[in-house]
Amino acid sequence: MTKQYPSDDKMLFLISDDVREETGGKVTVLGLSVATELIVPKQDHQNAAIASMAFLFGITDGEGVFKSEFSIIDPDNQAVLKGNALASEVEKLPGRNANLVFKLIPFKYKLGPYRVILKLDDRAYERKFKIREP
Repeated sequence: MTKQYPSDDKMLFLISDDVREETGGKVTVLGLSVATELIVPKQDHQNAAIASMAFLFGITDGEGVFKSEFSIIDPDNQAVLKGNALASEVEKLPGRNANLVFKLIPFKYKLGPYRVILKLDDRAYERKFKIREP
């Protein structure tokens, strides 16, 4: 199989409360955030947490077997989750989608911007979201 990396602009990224993988490449998404700004209630954010947060990367083009790693970088530029903690391989077959899902239960947060990075081999696909008060 020839290796072709997915194009960044065709990489789907969703944030939700939970994602369950189904047969046939389908997923069930619960509590989808349709925006990249998550609004949390005003409170003491010292030990604040969201009960569950799931991230879905949908690979719609490209093909091959790739080493995959996930990372999340918080507003202080600290790694909440380091790539090699969730390292695995993903196979993207021609004409089929591949879904990569990872969840944090609970997701302890700080207010501000976050970066979520999926690496396929040495190629990085970065997405951003923000947690803020109303």
